[in-house]
Amino acid sequence: LAAFSSYLVFRQREEFMSYVAQNWARLLTIEVLSAILFVAFIFVRLTNPDLWHHPMGGEKPMDFAYFNAVLRTTVFPAYDPWYAGGNINYYYFGYVIVGVPTLLLKIVPAFAYNLLVPTIFSATGIAAFSVAFNIVDSWTNRQVQSIDDEKVTVIRRMGNPYLAGVAALLLTVVLGNLDTPRVMIEEGFARLGGYERP
Repeated sequence: LAAFSSYLVFRQREEFMSYVAQNWARLLTIEVLSAILFVAFIFVRLTNPDLWHHPMGGEKPMDFAYFNAVLRTTVFPAYDPWYAGGNINYYYFGYVIVGVPTLLLKIVPAFAYNLLVPTIFSATGIAAFSVAFNIVDSWTNRQVQSIDDEKVTVIRRMGNPYLAGVAALLLTVVLGNLDTPRVMIEEGFARLGGYERP
């Protein structure tokens, strides 16, 4: 991948260097944001890296079992780790995508799993950031045709693309599941206060 990317950059080096020179601040922001998301979720996984303990792991045992089944299978559909002689009757292509680098780099599956979860968290967050950022940025900077047929960039204040990107990121990977606060409020805090549902 590095060699192929280097080849593409070399072929279009002038355009590439011009783009980096014009957009280095934006590129640096995206890289830093990706690293922050990755490290933040690494800390989440460090609080409970165990992949088997059901009360603390939730669906991790099933997730990890399917991941291992995809890593070890020789044909697809992958074998079902819970049902001898059966195949996985579940969507598993995501395990194939993350399994390829795991096998190529020969990473221990348990260690790889605890790295893949933050990687997917970071990639999903940056994807949401990019979509919202680019939509608002395209609304803000529009190229229009002038009278003498030259393209002129018209800047309209339609919103801050960085604010839109961060909002989309938070709504996608942090605030997307609002059922957890509901359960905590209705079940956890309510029971602490002595409330029992009729």
